[in-house]
Amino acid sequence: MRSGIQVRKSRKFIITGGPHSGKSSVISLIESRGIQVLHETARLIIMEDQMERDADPLFKQLYPWEDQQIFCRRCHERQKEREKGLKEGLAVLDRSIIDNLAYAVVAGIELDKIIYADIAAAHYERKVFYFELLDQYTMDDQRKDTPEQVNSVHREIYKAYSGLGFEMITVPIFSTDMDINIQKRSDMVLDHIIKTPQSSPVAI
Repeated sequence: MRSGIQVRKSRKFIITGGPHSGKSSVISLIESRGIQVLHETARLIIMEDQMERDADPLFKQLYPWEDQQIFCRRCHERQKEREKGLKEGLAVLDRSIIDNLAYAVVAGIELDKIIYADIAAAHYERKVFYFELLDQYTMDDQRKDTPEQVNSVHREIYKAYSGLGFEMITVPIFSTDMDINIQKRSDMVLDHIIKTPQSSPVAI
């Protein structure tokens, strides 16, 4: 092998969209079919902090709704770490480092410019699956965004990815029956992945 040539060990396809776009359900179905996935990092961090708080009342957690800048930094570093642990071959990711750019815009904060170098080094596949928002948004223990914030994040995610040169594949709502909708969305994502040859890295 000639020196200077980097071998891409995995093909990382991204599923993204605003909160309450149904990504998690589709990711779980894709995982049940034996495909490697990476569940959402932000939700994982929040759940870990909540478990730590429950075990130790003195533990001081830091949620995104308290300090978005620090939380984006945590998500950035944890996402990089988790992606390095992926096995060779195909992987489907629930969000990526890039989503932090959208959350930063909505929060009115500025992120460290190193994020662009890390995005370039991640070698994500050019096609990105952009999920339309579901109806009847509700908050939960890990999701505290207002409806206005949800819509703003959803718009900024599209701008962040498309502005970096990614090809956005919109995944619609196929049915009001959630089981049917999850099935059809996962089928659409996998059909595109199967038919997509490995792309060259997006120039950041």
